[in-house]
Amino acid sequence: MDFGKREVGAPASGGAGVAVKTQAAGQGLRKTGGNCHDRVTFSCMLLRLIPLMLLAGPALAQSPIAEVVCLPRAELALRLSGAELAAAGLRDADTVLEVWARPSGAWTLVQVYANGMSCILAMGEAWETIVPPPA
Repeated sequence: MDFGKREVGAPASGGAGVAVKTQAAGQGLRKTGGNCHDRVTFSCMLLRLIPLMLLAGPALAQSPIAEVVCLPRAELALRLSGAELAAAGLRDADTVLEVWARPSGAWTLVQVYANGMSCILAMGEAWETIVPPPA
């Protein structure tokens, strides 16, 4: 067995395969033809990947967060109509995190900055207020 020479190839589904031999290990593949079926080049990979990238684009569904990212806190509170402030906590000296929840269980995590701007960080469902048991 000669480890200095090797054969590389993958038969296609129609039975026609591509057999390419290297002259010695590490020297690379010899070119056997002029199309993308014989060898792998950057341009061939790009031609194969472009249709996949176009099909794998983001979904066109609208998220409630896609429209509003940051607003002054008073305006954001109006946008969250129907929700009540359920929890708040100090993140650092300049920011507060707030959870706004609706009776349906929908919740919104908002970060409020010292300058009055507020940004939506996350949204979700099934918010539950947990009352700790008596000590």
